[in-house]
Amino acid sequence: MTKDDFRIGSEFYTAAGKWRCTDIGTRFIVAIRLKQDDGQLVRRAAFCCGRMGL
Repeated sequence: MTKDDFRIGSEFYTAAGKWRCTDIGTRFIVAIRLKQDDGQLVRRAAFCCGRMGL
């Protein structure tokens, strides 16, 4: 994927699971990992979820 493929709020998959893009900077893409509990996505504040700069 390239930087142009990301949009804030869009979701994508990696080997680690499902992610949601939360910010697009000039050098980094920031995303939070979405976890599934009982088939529903758990929506929490970014500070309590896995977060990764791409």
